[in-house]
Amino acid sequence: SELKLQLEMFMRIVLIPLCAAGKNKASTTANGASSNSSDGFNRETQRIALETVVDLCRQPHFVTDCYMHFDCDLSKACVFEELVSTLSASAFPANGAKLSGANALSVEGLLAIVRTVSRSTTAESSTASSPLGGDSSMLLGESSGMKAAPSTATNGFADDGSIQNDEEEEGDSPAALRNELRGLDPWEYVKASAAPSGIARARGLRKSRALKRRLVVAAEHFNRSPKKGIPYMQEYGLLPENLTAKAVAKFLKLAPGLDKEVVGEYLGDPKDFQVEVLKEYADLFNFENVTLDKALRTFLDGFKLPGEAQKISRILEVYAARYYGANPNSCADADSAYVLSYSIIMLNTDAHNKQVKKKMTLEQFIRNNRGTNGGKDWPKETLVAIFDSIVTDEIRLTDDAAPKLS
Repeated sequence: SELKLQLEMFMRIVLIPLCAAGKNKASTTANGASSNSSDGFNRETQRIALETVVDLCRQPHFVTDCYMHFDCDLSKACVFEELVSTLSASAFPANGAKLSGANALSVEGLLAIVRTVSRSTTAESSTASSPLGGDSSMLLGESSGMKAAPSTATNGFADDGSIQNDEEEEGDSPAALRNELRGLDPWEYVKASAAPSGIARARGLRKSRALKRRLVVAAEHFNRSPKKGIPYMQEYGLLPENLTAKAVAKFLKLAPGLDKEVVGEYLGDPKDFQVEVLKEYADLFNFENVTLDKALRTFLDGFKLPGEAQKISRILEVYAARYYGANPNSCADADSAYVLSYSIIMLNTDAHNKQVKKKMTLEQFIRNNRGTNGGKDWPKETLVAIFDSIVTDEIRLTDDAAPKLS
């Protein structure tokens, strides 16, 4: 549990993309395109990545921990789902291509996952604690001398052979979940449903997963049309019937699967309610003792800045007010923070836009911000540090395809 971010980075930034690396290459070759000298390297890299995944999936607790700590966590990406999807796609050869070692390894990875799930649902499941703190055996109520409650069902089937729906019996059906959520914050609801161990923990995780699926569907509705998406969320209890800006802001910051461009356009809208949502959204961040440029990076990570200058200005004004409120000794006033923030955005665009041939120099950046700190100059070391940070590490203002780490 202490290495969740590191494991998420390793899986989503390194391992899963490498496992899928050979798929496009195989498709290109099958369509008759000529392969270049790096094809062999890509296939070898994919093979090593797949072997690593197979080894991980064979570990007693990796699969259950991955599912529990990521797919059942509202604030995390569905790492287990991404892994299974990648292995499933890589298990089949491209049209016209022969069965390769990568296909066989992908199938072996899927089989390893199935074996792990099968073992965890039998009475012989290991009672050893998980290395990531998940202790998946606790979900079965078998560790520490606990015995699972007797049941007339076996592996999801009742004695008469009919399928037993445990979710509906335990109040996890969509209708039951919707009724439970009425008037409650979804994220607080998950905390209230959490349990340290045993069957109660398994039920809490299942409720969390069901709620996460509902949030993903709600995000898809919001991405298509915020005007229709919000009433949908109110109908299913994800937002209160008496809509508040704070509830919407929390959804925009924490819900999985939101389109950054849609979120940016919504936050930049000049309507009174959207402006209140923007202020509440900014209040969700803790900028205390953080430099202006680092705080701006964090703030802009959840959405794409809209293209309209007035919307950008409105968003930066709210950000500057929030930053100054958290760091009143860092600058003269909120207007000074706003001016420097806008200057940082312009520097970022200038430094990393390929169409800009003549780049802004440090001297020009310092000169542009002269007298903007309440009529005084900013400390030179502050501007130098900001300039170096932006030039060497771009603030990505586009909703690119790179996985977003939680």
